[in-house]
Amino acid sequence: MDIKDYRIQIDRIDKELLALLEERFDVSEAIGAWKREQGLPVLDAKREKEKIRDMELAADKAKSKYIVEILKSIMAESRNYQAAQGPAYGVLGRKLPHTFSPQLHAEFGDYEYGVIEKEPEELEAYMTGGSFRGINVTIPYKKDVIPYCHELSDIARATGSVNTIYIGDKGKLIGDNTDYYGFCYMIKRAGIKVVGKKALILGSGGVSGTVHKALKDLGAREIVIISRTGENNYENIDRHSDAEIIVNTTPVGMFPDAGRSVIKVKDFPKLEGLADLIYNPIRTKLVRDAEKAGIKAIGGLSMLAAQGAKASSHFGGRQISEAEIEAVTRKLESDNGNIVIIGMPGAGK
Repeated sequence: MDIKDYRIQIDRIDKELLALLEERFDVSEAIGAWKREQGLPVLDAKREKEKIRDMELAADKAKSKYIVEILKSIMAESRNYQAAQGPAYGVLGRKLPHTFSPQLHAEFGDYEYGVIEKEPEELEAYMTGGSFRGINVTIPYKKDVIPYCHELSDIARATGSVNTIYIGDKGKLIGDNTDYYGFCYMIKRAGIKVVGKKALILGSGGVSGTVHKALKDLGAREIVIISRTGENNYENIDRHSDAEIIVNTTPVGMFPDAGRSVIKVKDFPKLEGLADLIYNPIRTKLVRDAEKAGIKAIGGLSMLAAQGAKASSHFGGRQISEAEIEAVTRKLESDNGNIVIIGMPGAGK
């Protein structure tokens, strides 16, 4: 055989390898879809380690080191391919057992909408994989997704936070902040008057800047952000006991830790309005405590519905009215609320 014959042989092998690799990626895609349905992570480290060991033992000793490295590379790219696949529309976050978003978007649109859970190391592959048409973004990625956006809306730029991404002209990823609209709607629904009031924001995470911008635009006299380690923190929060508005942006009190509260309402004698961005449970301990004290209080479900409506208008191109947002909010409250029946045995509960 001469060099031409060897090259023909290599070309044939490469064609066979290409077909096998494409088949492998097709199967990987099917596995990824199954894992998403079952709520399982993409990476199965134990199985991969076993596969690599088996291949190393089966291969010719002189070639095993190189074959194993190729297999590791194939596995890594297969994971990237799996991670990049997903529903056309969905909510992106790290852990989302509490989300109502699929239920919400089923009310507003007729598009496929799912839950997209990604670990930080999977985010780049997903964001650059081109598998989605539109996503909502939640904890902890509202800032992390910004570098992947080709354009930002004015409000996203002003708040430094993106919770909605959709495809614009020429395939550009457009980042918007529909949380701003949702928060303003929630405050309006609760009848909380912000103009001229002192407001506390509990938490300094991704949505805190959005709430700060909204409160400022709504006319708050003074806005103070309370964080765990900043100048204004939970150890010295008593110096802001004159707060008239409080907004909780922390996850404290979220399902499954629903019985917790980040502050005590009784420590704020001038408090007139409280908004908790948590929507699961619908009424957190913080909201219940405020209601018991006769303070206007609201949970985050209406904010979720309003921001979802704004996002849906980007996804489906249909403008959604406040009346429809209110109807969907009430439906979500009805579908996800709890009924507790009490009484003595035999009382007809």
